[in-house]
Amino acid sequence: MTAESIEWTPVADETPDSDQTVLLFDAKATEPVWAGFWDDGVEAWFYVTGGDAEPTHWAEFPEGPKP
Repeated sequence: MTAESIEWTPVADETPDSDQTVLLFDAKATEPVWAGFWDDGVEAWFYVTGGDAEPTHWAEFPEGPKP
């Protein structure tokens, strides 16, 4: 059995495709890892719940288990 690893990317180095839902990391937040996205139109990060986000890193979601 192998576990899929998550690769975190610093937001200063790269952003995901606009509106692609990804994992966000912000050590100062109540929940440090949460789903969100980058919006190229306004050049800002948002949580999927609609709030502004200020992550230091982002990562693509893992694929999940195979059936």
